[in-house]
Amino acid sequence: MARLKLKKDSIILAIPNGSLQEPTLRILEKISIDISVGRKSMYEINLEGLHLIIRLMRPQSIPITVLKGKAHLGITGWDWVVENKTDKKLKVITNLLYSKKTSGPVNIVVVCRAGSQVDKNRIIDTKSKTVYAEYPKIAKMVFKKAKIIFSHGSTEAEISAGTYDYGVLLTETGESLEADGLKIVKSIMESSTVLISKEEKEEYKTIGELLTGVLKGRKYETLKMNVPDGKISDILKILPSLGGPTTTKLTNTENSAENRSAIEVVVNKSLIPSLVIKLRKMGATGIFTQDMNMLLE
Repeated sequence: MARLKLKKDSIILAIPNGSLQEPTLRILEKISIDISVGRKSMYEINLEGLHLIIRLMRPQSIPITVLKGKAHLGITGWDWVVENKTDKKLKVITNLLYSKKTSGPVNIVVVCRAGSQVDKNRIIDTKSKTVYAEYPKIAKMVFKKAKIIFSHGSTEAEISAGTYDYGVLLTETGESLEADGLKIVKSIMESSTVLISKEEKEEYKTIGELLTGVLKGRKYETLKMNVPDGKISDILKILPSLGGPTTTKLTNTENSAENRSAIEVVVNKSLIPSLVIKLRKMGATGIFTQDMNMLLE
């Protein structure tokens, strides 16, 4: 930290390395926080009116780092907030609906090898059973008697090999569990990516809104077109949007046989193909779309 000079109004943001690093960096880039990651663990970002120190670190460590005041904000999984027993001490500024592969939450589950002695559709919690856990403290919420061993990795492989009776791990799609012949015995909790802090300051909330705005913007596009004035009323009836469409009168030219206007509207990406088909039939021309970097409602 000594190598970077902190200002009075500096904000230190801890972000995760590992599987969440690339999606997190892509989101930050959309709000002009562009980081070329090298060997350093800290990066300085100077924006107009905002001085940021970005700390790149293990997501497991971020809740404690924020709790101890070594970072003002942190992006990590809710699973690590619970595992570190900081869920009652830290505040969630906002939920960030993204993970490594999907835009939804992940699940912390108890698994066993399909067809094993403990494959009973229920938890067998005795001193003779062993649990290989990526989250030992969360595992303790389920297993009161079994021996819990911290997993250093390859949890699925170890359970599949029969080295341990149960595993407590994170699953996003469930594909790797099925491939390893594992069965989910119990779902413990859902976990989403969260922006956390010790306190709810307005500037922290605004950063949260910006990050959320990027994620919302991914679902929408700006749709623009030119339409005959006589068709405006009919076209506006079929255009769904977050707000009222913007209509602008176009300057008539000698080559134009009719007066035309430009319409701009924000629509869900999934609606674009069917809308374009309808719009073409109704005489719309010059149709194009633009991705949205951010959407703040």
